[in-house]
Amino acid sequence: MAEIGFQNTLIKLTDGKARLQGATVKSPWDKFLATLDSNPKMPDSEVKTLFAQTLSKSSSDWKDPNDNTLLMHMASRGQTGIVKRLIHEFYANVNATNKDGLTALHMAARSGSMETCVALTDAYADPCKKDRNGSTPAMIAKDQGHAAVADFLGNREVAKRVWLAGHHLSNQQG
Repeated sequence: MAEIGFQNTLIKLTDGKARLQGATVKSPWDKFLATLDSNPKMPDSEVKTLFAQTLSKSSSDWKDPNDNTLLMHMASRGQTGIVKRLIHEFYANVNATNKDGLTALHMAARSGSMETCVALTDAYADPCKKDRNGSTPAMIAKDQGHAAVADFLGNREVAKRVWLAGHHLSNQQG
């Protein structure tokens, strides 16, 4: 019987550890998100502690395979405290898009989190940005039955369009 060698099935990682070739290595953020998903009523203080622990092991600029950023994941879960921290401490791009053209604001609107939508628009998230299907965050909120969020975002859209029109006119006159 032939002896089978295992030396070719291991890949040496930069930290000196080894893993099986072809095995998927999960990011600390994958574990963080899985923990949040398995315990949706986790108190904010525990979420913030878990976030800090995970941040110590990984970068805040992580993206999943669909190009969803950590900011998008936190916005979709209504984690406003972490959203603010990602924006103000780690300079997360509030207008980054995933493969479907969705931003963190689209995701907060879909979940109906008014507080998160306010935080994102206060940080200059674009309320007029359309996803791949042509939907703005206000349209998504309305489709999901979040009338108050849809109204708020619709007002932010109008305000931005009025500001842009006025800015455009003043540039033409000057």
